[in-house]
Amino acid sequence: MLGVAVDVSNVPAVGAGNQHRVHLHGELDLAAEQRLLEEIGGLLDAPGSSVLLDCSGVTFADSSGIRALVRLRRDHGDRLTVAALSPSLRRVLEISGLLPLFLSEDGAPGCAGHG
Repeated sequence: MLGVAVDVSNVPAVGAGNQHRVHLHGELDLAAEQRLLEEIGGLLDAPGSSVLLDCSGVTFADSSGIRALVRLRRDHGDRLTVAALSPSLRRVLEISGLLPLFLSEDGAPGCAGHG
C-alpha cells in the first residue's frame, strides 16, 4: 500500500469563500483514508469553502478509500465536487452502487443535486 498523493491548489474564487482544486494520485486505500479525511475535510471545514476533487490519477481504490469519499460527501454535501474519475475508480463505484452519489444530474462526474 503506497497510499495517495494529495495535491491542493487554490482556485481563484468569485465572491466569498475559498475554492480548492485537489488532485489525487495513486492508491485510495486504508493507508490513504485518514489523510484524505483530515486534509480534504480540513479544507471543507472552513466556512464558505469548497473542493473540486480530481480523481483522474487514482490507480486503485479499496473499501477504505471509498468509505473516505462517501464520508466526505455525506459530511460536506455539494461543497465537495468530483471533477474526474479514473476508469478504475469509476468501476469500483459502479460495482458498489455508489456511482450516482458522485455524478451530476447529467451523468457526468460532479455531484450536483445530491447534497
